[in-house]
Amino acid sequence: MPDENADPAADVQRVELRVDWSTADAMPSVYANQILTQVTPDEAVLVFGQILPLAVPGGAEEMRERLRDVGTIAVQPVAKVVISPAKLLELLEVLGTTAEKLERARSLQATADKQSGDVA
Repeated sequence: MPDENADPAADVQRVELRVDWSTADAMPSVYANQILTQVTPDEAVLVFGQILPLAVPGGAEEMRERLRDVGTIAVQPVAKVVISPAKLLELLEVLGTTAEKLERARSLQATADKQSGDVA
């Protein structure tokens, strides 16, 4: 007679499944130039937002005066992601790898621009 209190997951063998990211292209892209983070012992909260430049007409002195009157500029949140501590560590590793790839690509582009005479 089977044990009714037994953990059914204990009898299941490990099965590996592929992860399909093919629908990621359908998700809209948003621009973020601000990041707010909060942590608890159980999770990390990452809030991405954007601040767009203010349209302030006038000369330089008039613009400075108007901007002083603004006082505070609001961040428009565009995404909030809550992740586990393990996923945060994985994200840090992925971001490090991505930053290295970005720097290599930028370096290659700068070299190519210099060789073609298109120096910015």
